[in-house]
Amino acid sequence: MTQIGRKIFPVLATLVLAGCQTLSPHQGPEFAPNLNANAIPASFEGPRLLPAADFLAPDLMQGPLHRVASQTYNDGYANTYQIETDGHTYVVQGTNSVKILAHEIEATEILKTKSTVGKAAIAVGERTVNLVETPFRAVKGGYNRFAAAQTPAETLMVIPSGAAEIAGNLGNGLKELGVTAWRITTGAAGTKCQGVGGCASKAGRDVWSGVNSLAGKHAAAKEIHYSLGTDPYSENKVLQREVDRLAYADAYVSTAVKFGYTTSGVRILDPLATGVGYYNNGEFVAIYEDAHKNRNKEKALMTSWGASPDAVYSLYKNKAFTHTTRTRLTQTLSKMATPPYRARLIERAATSKTRFVAAARLTVYEYLARLEADGVVDSYIEDAPAAIAITKDGTLILPFAADYLSWTTDIAPTVKNFAALAPSARNGKTEIHIIGRASPLFKQNAQALGVRVVEIN
Repeated sequence: MTQIGRKIFPVLATLVLAGCQTLSPHQGPEFAPNLNANAIPASFEGPRLLPAADFLAPDLMQGPLHRVASQTYNDGYANTYQIETDGHTYVVQGTNSVKILAHEIEATEILKTKSTVGKAAIAVGERTVNLVETPFRAVKGGYNRFAAAQTPAETLMVIPSGAAEIAGNLGNGLKELGVTAWRITTGAAGTKCQGVGGCASKAGRDVWSGVNSLAGKHAAAKEIHYSLGTDPYSENKVLQREVDRLAYADAYVSTAVKFGYTTSGVRILDPLATGVGYYNNGEFVAIYEDAHKNRNKEKALMTSWGASPDAVYSLYKNKAFTHTTRTRLTQTLSKMATPPYRARLIERAATSKTRFVAAARLTVYEYLARLEADGVVDSYIEDAPAAIAITKDGTLILPFAADYLSWTTDIAPTVKNFAALAPSARNGKTEIHIIGRASPLFKQNAQALGVRVVEIN
């Protein structure tokens, strides 16, 4: 094991140093409320500070590891909160973001208690157990196939058919690996890079991402996130640093042990590890699927609905969305409306400027999809600039997802234009459904225009 140790401990040293990197004590945008009310007409509401406790439960306002500032900044639509821990100050937009952050802070504290060396030891243990389990799994599979053979001719086919269980999928797996390799070694302009230096300079971050993917770092990070119930695409740098520290330990130490066993110098261990490696590699290639394959399926589906290639491209380049939220968007839209209307919603989603805006749009679409599944929605107004549903009884519904919707100079024209659609409704009724809350003035003015306001908390 001496040789293995010499391979592992330099890796551990690198991981420990990476984990010691300091992050800014301030995470997120600056908390700088703009409360200039001079330009706001008297009949409208402007940005303001509101009691955070009006939107957050007591255990979210203050917990063992965090405390929320007593006031939240409302811009007429979204709330911005400031959250403090012993080591950092976070600023997040959206009430739901506070709930997510509180959970991430707890998860970060859990990860801090886990040592890199401890994670490496687990990786060593798992790799060692694999040396025993893989031959057993292979022999058991062969035994089961042998027991199932009914004639001598079938018996002779046991070994070939057993290999086919893996080899049969190698063609597809190798193809997927080829897709990944092409993507890793292709520059941003779409031209293949020349040589190692060219690949490093042209592909840059993608090369390192690809190496991490093949070594298992990305998979290890996702497993950690899933075990904690956190989002793999979280913007919380403090959480991601702790996840990366342990994921690197898991992935690269496991890889180091793999190569350590195959060059250990132990007469029995070397061929066993080599054979297990070949079998594992066969399994890996057989089930491998390029990470972009699912995204390409989603893009093809959106295009089939009539979404323009430019809109789809913009959506997948838009950092307001993550792979998770884009998949949720695709799944949600596939359950609602007509293909042309889905295409319109995709084009609107692609223009989202922030994660809050993207999340708000997704919340609205999911709400409409639920209403449609419940048999409430009959159709949609196809050419409206916002998503407006028509119920079975003819009522028009305009949904918003907002922390606290105020009567501002921005929102008032939208409500007035919506109210003007009442004569076109079969029953003359219009409703605004707010997934969140609305100010008293908003409700008063909307109702004065004949629009019923429904708050959905």
